[in-house]
Amino acid sequence: DSYVRSKLDNTHFISAKERIELCEEAIKSDGDAKDWISVAKGESQFNDFVDFDKVSIRLAQFLNNKLHRPEKILAHPLKVVYVCGLDHFNKCSYVARLAKVENMACAVIYRCG
Repeated sequence: DSYVRSKLDNTHFISAKERIELCEEAIKSDGDAKDWISVAKGESQFNDFVDFDKVSIRLAQFLNNKLHRPEKILAHPLKVVYVCGLDHFNKCSYVARLAKVENMACAVIYRCG
């Protein structure tokens, strides 16, 4: 929460717990979404800052270790796409490097502000 809080003023800040609840409610409200999407809470429950590249890479490894390699539920590995704003892409040089990691891709979107 401290990282997000530092980026916003108190009127716009929503705690990790509340953000998780909002995401879970959004998933529940779409009957089909709950079958293929869920909220990963690990990063928000970790005591220290965890950077996005480690989270994204570990997610790709976890999904492929569970679904592609041992059980062969999926014929081809999953690719995790990290989505960020152009401001983040320009500030963090390792976003471009992340796209070169196995089973990873990046999508960069322009946003005002």
